[in-house]
Amino acid sequence: MDRKTFYKHTASDVTELREKKREEETVLRKQKREKLVLCKRARHSEEDLALVDSSFTVKQVEDIGKLIQEESNDCLSLLKQLKNAFAEDMVNIDIFLSVNGALHSLIGLLTGDDPGLQLEASWCITNLAAGNQHHSSLALKHAAPYLITFLQGHNAPLQDQCCWALGNIAGDGPEFREILIKQGAIHPLICLLQDGSSNCILPVETITMSRL
Repeated sequence: MDRKTFYKHTASDVTELREKKREEETVLRKQKREKLVLCKRARHSEEDLALVDSSFTVKQVEDIGKLIQEESNDCLSLLKQLKNAFAEDMVNIDIFLSVNGALHSLIGLLTGDDPGLQLEASWCITNLAAGNQHHSSLALKHAAPYLITFLQGHNAPLQDQCCWALGNIAGDGPEFREILIKQGAIHPLICLLQDGSSNCILPVETITMSRL
């Protein structure tokens, strides 16, 4: 048998090789997807966790959704409770979203002029985006442009929290990442990364990841 005959593939061999390659690519896409999902995570603070001694009830979350729509001196406390409720269970996110006007008010606090409320509101968005794809889509639609704008400001804690939130949003799929890129997320994230912000590493890697 000559060398050409020895190395020549039959049609069935070629088909089998192509099928094997497709299966390997499918496995790799699945692994990338699982990695992104694992990258999505709610953020906790030791101080706030120490204040939570029991699970949130439906009524408590509904009340928070109603109360943040009112002008109140307790708004900061309400936002801290809300971020913990979101981190505790995705069901709490759905309960909050079911309250008419609640999400709109949360975005209003995010875009307000009180730095403390802005930080806690962005933390709520971070934990909201750590939920399912529907939750992330709401964060993308209503909050992402503001989060990207805040990256270019001078409030370091807010920048840090916005990085985390954008990383969670980007973790839900290529369509989410493409929208964030079109909204201009890459440049300010890279600038912060170059300035030494370690929390920008994951969002940059996630947003720039090739399509699954």
